[in-house]
Amino acid sequence: MKWLLFVFAGMVLTGHCSLVSAQVKIGGDPTTPVTTGAVLELDGASGGLLLPKVDVLPASGSVAEGMIYYLTTDGKVYINHAATGGWEFNHGNERENKIIQKLVSSPEYITGSGTTGAKNYQTVETYMERFEMSACFTLTSGTLSTWIGKGYAGLKLKSTGIEIYALNSSLNGSALVETIPLPFAITPGETYSIGFKKFANGVKYFASSQGILFEKEYNKTTNNRASIMWGAGFFGVESGTISLETLTTSSDYTPKAKLYITGDSFIEGASMVAYGLENRWCALLASAIGNNDVVINGKGGEAINSAYINRYKTEITWYNPKYVFVSLGTNNISNVTAYKTYMQQLIDQIKSEGRIPILVTCTPRPEADYTTTVKVINDFVKASGEFYVDMNKAVTVSGDPSTWKSGYVQADNVHPSLLGHEAMFNQIKTDCPFLFQL
Repeated sequence: MKWLLFVFAGMVLTGHCSLVSAQVKIGGDPTTPVTTGAVLELDGASGGLLLPKVDVLPASGSVAEGMIYYLTTDGKVYINHAATGGWEFNHGNERENKIIQKLVSSPEYITGSGTTGAKNYQTVETYMERFEMSACFTLTSGTLSTWIGKGYAGLKLKSTGIEIYALNSSLNGSALVETIPLPFAITPGETYSIGFKKFANGVKYFASSQGILFEKEYNKTTNNRASIMWGAGFFGVESGTISLETLTTSSDYTPKAKLYITGDSFIEGASMVAYGLENRWCALLASAIGNNDVVINGKGGEAINSAYINRYKTEITWYNPKYVFVSLGTNNISNVTAYKTYMQQLIDQIKSEGRIPILVTCTPRPEADYTTTVKVINDFVKASGEFYVDMNKAVTVSGDPSTWKSGYVQADNVHPSLLGHEAMFNQIKTDCPFLFQL
């Protein structure tokens, strides 16, 4: 204990230090008592606490639980949670992410099988608009080839370079977008971090090591397929042996969101890229309530069925919204009986969780007979006894719910135009005004 007493004595000589039992106060008025409950208190307006700065975080399991470092490569403060998944960071100017899954609870050694496209870990399938996944590992031996992504899109970190993959033109596999020279060396014993951040209009990939950070962003305007990330997140090792320290998925929506919007292409917005995704009705509503408080989850072609309900049951547990806005139905016109069955199941599920469902009426489809398809769905919605927004009324000719208003639908006669999305948003104000008071 002599060295500890020496340090404390140094504190007294070089600044104000008050010792009260097991409490220490540095700076400020030495006659002012240490704040109750504090073991160490720093008091002073002219200085701050300077944390240890490192270029690479040590392996989580090699340092004590609760250890804190400032990582110079990304300007973030990390705290070690070795027992529950490794390093987590304070996002600085970013919103602090909600950890959705920790796929590794302690360091795991993985040796690549030599299989191209190997996926050692996969997350649950999700179509949440704002979604992140990251991994931290140490290369122990061999020639490295590892990758991380979602669906068919991803980043490969290899001993020969960084490769970016996108959904292929047939929408059934991966296609190489580009190969980028390595910004740092791939050497056994070094630690590497790789990951991606998916957002409304695209995705940003990153890789870092040895004090160097690589980032590359693809958006739906410059490379649409590179930013399409349908399906489950994944991490895989094709070659080399690594010690995987952490593997997490997260999102920066408010952990207790106010509203959860789930739906099909009207929500995902692929047809609205050229007009601005911020002009989708769901984005307009999120902006009115608070973008971080409204979870947007859309998938083109989505229909309500048993698989969708099972996915909903998982995803809804990540947040705790009071309202669930279900924008589904237009892709169920080929089997309206199934729509009614599964929609009732979903309504019952939402209400059993103590949440409030909000439904929508469907807009016209050119290939479908209105009376036997869209009208049946809309009659069910109106008779359900639940809150609903009459999207059909918002965009169709007065007195003719089978015909779009001029200018309210895109050239495909399926997806709403800018005017259509604006009208839908205004219909929400009429039918569910309470949403604007959340």
